[in-house]
Amino acid sequence: MAVDRKEMIEQERLLQEIAVLYYKDKRTQEEIASLYGISRTKAFQLISEVQQHGIVDIFIDYPEYWHTDAEKKLCGYFPNTRVYVINTRNHSIASSFDMVCSAAADYLNGIISNKAVLSIARGKTMCRMLQFLSPYQTYPGMEVIQLSGMMEQKEPFYEEMDLVQRVAEIYGCHYQCFALPYIVDTEELRNQLLQFVMQEDFRELMSRVDILFSSSSTLEPWQYSLDQKDFNNLLNTSVVGSFEGVFLDIQGKVVQIPLYKRLITPEEKYIRGIKNRICVASGGYKAQAILAVLRSGLATTVFIDSNLAIKILNLIETNRYEI
Repeated sequence: MAVDRKEMIEQERLLQEIAVLYYKDKRTQEEIASLYGISRTKAFQLISEVQQHGIVDIFIDYPEYWHTDAEKKLCGYFPNTRVYVINTRNHSIASSFDMVCSAAADYLNGIISNKAVLSIARGKTMCRMLQFLSPYQTYPGMEVIQLSGMMEQKEPFYEEMDLVQRVAEIYGCHYQCFALPYIVDTEELRNQLLQFVMQEDFRELMSRVDILFSSSSTLEPWQYSLDQKDFNNLLNTSVVGSFEGVFLDIQGKVVQIPLYKRLITPEEKYIRGIKNRICVASGGYKAQAILAVLRSGLATTVFIDSNLAIKILNLIETNRYEI
């Protein structure tokens, strides 16, 4: 079974304690293992998870020009994607996150119109971006649509259904939601649920969207939504991240896995048919996932912080950027 909310909260609290002990108090792995009565291997695993969760990010004091040049370099590598790199040198994790979300919110305000059909993904990135939305006016003709099921997040306000409703309130427009799970047992059940619940054909609904705001996901969050077997199967693939439920390898190629057909998410071909596909991310731990998104072409516009941008360039220019 997937990890329940209580377990998730306890695990996050443990990782926060580990982060303080290892990075602030300078405790060794052996000391942490002894303190918690676990093996050194388990202590090492927990320390690694601290970064994967974005609780701690490693900031190397790169020269200023590395931060300012990162956007130009990434745009050169990915000319078909508009990459916005927010210079976050000397900023904390929280400050960097807010700066990226604020820039993305300003961008959304600039491209929205009274005829827009918007879909916004779940998660803390989108939730935070909403707090920076200050529209110039209301758009009663606009529509916000939910395209993915509910993940039963540990924080309910991260769910797509809730975010869709909040965006509609902000812009003074209509919205369309459905109460379905994100993951079901079989592809047949997925299709039956969509047919039974949706007011209109799901494919037609997806085809009407012209703005998609989302983020990328690393593999780590999936352990809280999948049972152990499904999660282990995912780890045994070449997948490094996902975008709107589309699984990608480090080269940006779509990895077809059985789990994909059990997700209530928009299909890849419909995602690519959306005119404006915006991906927002912050934190160096997402470097592989964002590189995969950039290489895939699934996003037309990307907002990231400069620390993350440099780490992506580290993966591309291994001879020039030393990690």
